[in-house]
Formats: sequence, C-alpha cells, structure tokens
Amino acid sequence: SRSVTEPTGSRPRRPLSALTVVLAVGFAISLALAVIFGVSLQVARERIDELEERVEAGGGGGGDGGGDPLEDLLEGVFGEGENPLEDLGGGLVGCIGSGALGGETAEVPEGAPAEQVRTLAEEVEQIRELEFREPVTPRFLGDEDIERRVRELFLEDYTPSVADRESRILTALGAIPPGLDMTEVRARALGGSVAGFYVPETGELVVRSSGDLGPIEWVTLVHELDHALTDQVLDLPVPDELEPGREDSDLAALAVVEGDATLAMQRYSSSLPFDQQFGLLDPEAIAEAEAGLAGMPYILEQELFFPYEDG
Repeated sequence: SRSVTEPTGSRPRRPLSALTVVLAVGFAISLALAVIFGVSLQVARERIDELEERVEAGGGGGGDGGGDPLEDLLEGVFGEGENPLEDLGGGLVGCIGSGALGGETAEVPEGAPAEQVRTLAEEVEQIRELEFREPVTPRFLGDEDIERRVRELFLEDYTPSVADRESRILTALGAIPPGLDMTEVRARALGGSVAGFYVPETGELVVRSSGDLGPIEWVTLVHELDHALTDQVLDLPVPDELEPGREDSDLAALAVVEGDATLAMQRYSSSLPFDQQFGLLDPEAIAEAEAGLAGMPYILEQELFFPYEDG
C-alpha cells in the first residue's frame, strides 16, 4: 500500500545512512517491555484472583482479615518490604490507581484506526509537552509486508562491502563465529522482531498489525509518534552521513533519540488501565520476537537493544 504521509516541504531530503536505518527499524522494545513489565503483572493477576476468591468465600482480603488487598498483593508478589516499584510514584498501586507515575489514567483509544491514532497523538503531545506541526498518518502492515519493507530499508545501506568489513572485524575480535552471514542475520533479526518504524527522511511511519489495534499496537504507535513529533519540532540529531571516528557520538545521539521515545512509551503504557496493561502479554507476539533474535550473536543482540534500554 502507498504511504499517505508526505515529507515536509521545507525539509531537505537526507540520504539514508546505516544509523538512520537502525533508528527506523530497530524496534523490538515494545515486546521486551511486555516481558519485563508483564512478569510482575502476571504474578499480580494470579494474586488478585486468589484474593477475590477469598473475599467471595468470606475470608477477607488480608492475612488478618483487615488488611488492604493491594498491600497484601504486593507482599505476595515481592515479599514484605521488597517492593522494587515503591519509589515510582507510589509503586504498583500508583500505576494501577492513578496512571503513569502517579498521573491521570490515559484514555483508551476507540473507534477506527484513524481515530485511535489521533487519540494517541494527543497523548504523545501531552507527554512531550510539544505539538505536531502536521498530522502523521501511519500505515499498518501484516507480518510479511512489514518484514519485506524492513529488509528493503536495511539493504539500501547495508551493502556487501559494509557487511564484509564488519564481519572481518567482529570475527577477528572473536565476537562472531567465522563465516557468519551478517547480512542475513541482521535482516532476519530486524524483520522478525520489528513492531514498527519511522523513517526521518520521508516521514514514513509503519506499525505491524493484521487486524484490530490493541495495547501492543498502541505503545508501538506512541513510540513512533514520539519520533515523528520530535523530528518535526526539534529535528532528530541523526547525521546525514556516517564518518569514521564519530561512531561513539553517533551512537550516543541515537541513544538519546530512542531513549526519549522509549520513555514516552513506558509512561504511556503505565498510564493505561490495569486490564489494558495485561494486554501487553501476548504470548504469540513475544514468541515471534524471541524467534527473530534466536541464534543472534550476543554482541549484535546487545547492539540492537542498547539505544532503547541504556538511552
């Protein structure tokens, strides 16, 4: 399908670089968030069910019959005095009861995809305290189509000569096994794990979806809409060309960009109603992302996640 997002007329076209491609497609973090955040939520959900059964049976919510069920829940999940979330705006109770980091609960997107995107764009504007200069219209692609598009973007810059040079360096360092097909490994990992991407050169914004939108698509859209918003208002610090000797500063800039979008995504996801947060636990999607990273050398896996986690 054709992208309905046109490049800004006043913005000069920037040649795609390897760094731009990583920014555009290196995004499995929404599923990583689902795994990390979801482990505690899954245990909490089981504890909630247990407490509800005890209340219905007349046994009360707490061990002494008079405690706060949520406090008992936290003790059941983390152990007494061992709640690692207690400093985050009131801890898990704060997230459940009053939204992101003690803020208001986010509005659950409803209606057609276009209406949901508008709702999410408004949420991003509130989180970033910035305003879009022009609307952004995402495309929603199924698994095969988005993987094909990701591979196209990746191969535009990851040429055989670049792959050969990187392969020889990493092999000499002992970071990858000899004979590893770097092009195929990188393309497969990105294509299989990508949840969405934004291309600064064109304003193209794509999200993986084959049907109705849900929590995973929402947090993905928030991440990519944050990229689009900051690109429009602040101009993303992505260099026009990669230059030898500037690798560390370019990586630092990328970490700022991805860390910003990841923080916005985390703030949004934690502001969703509790039942919607559980929607991030999609076993099939998580398994698919993990499969895309299976067999990937440790150094390449860490390179993929570093800008999001450390940024």
